[in-house]
Amino acid sequence: MVHAGAVGALPAGAALGLLAESVEAGATIVAIGPCTNLALLAVERPAVLARARVTMMGGWFDAPPQGLPSWGPARDWNVQCDTTAARLVLHSAGELTMVPLSLTIRAHLRRRHLARLRAAGPLGRLLALQAEHQATARSTGALAGAHSGLPDDLLAFQHDPLTCAAALGWAGITLTERRVGPVLESGMLRFVDHDQGRPARVAVDMDAGAFEALWLASVEALAEHR
Repeated sequence: MVHAGAVGALPAGAALGLLAESVEAGATIVAIGPCTNLALLAVERPAVLARARVTMMGGWFDAPPQGLPSWGPARDWNVQCDTTAARLVLHSAGELTMVPLSLTIRAHLRRRHLARLRAAGPLGRLLALQAEHQATARSTGALAGAHSGLPDDLLAFQHDPLTCAAALGWAGITLTERRVGPVLESGMLRFVDHDQGRPARVAVDMDAGAFEALWLASVEALAEHR
């Protein structure tokens, strides 16, 4: 599994080379940022991306369930940051799994998790510190207080970890097979079901409690093996 955003700091040629090598080695590419690198791969090495398995954090379909923030497609930052790239990857990736914002905001890092993180070595302590700083910077406490579907001790949303879990095939995520097409309106890109769209797997549900347990256990396991 390769995180496409992790190659963003490399020179363009090196980044594309790393992505191409990863695809050829059978890796799943996890796009947890804008799809720009993958779009460049589609332009320069289209046959490579056509063989790639891509799991993308993004893809606006529907509003979040009642009780959660009623965010629209404008909050789908990974897509809106480079809509041309997102559309190109939609059309060009060999296999595509989409994990939309309406699902990732149901994966939570909570204040009650801090004790276990702080006991999980340097990595756990760093994650705990980052979570507390993020909660302050983004006023997640106030956000949680205004939405009944959020835990009152919310620190952060686990967008990236949930997307990685989907890429790894974690059974706690429900995927549906859909045919997906892009709709661009006033510069805003969203996705809809379309008879002529490309086949994709879309994450539509998840076991939130099981995901919290899995993520914490994974951090603790890393601490034990250092």
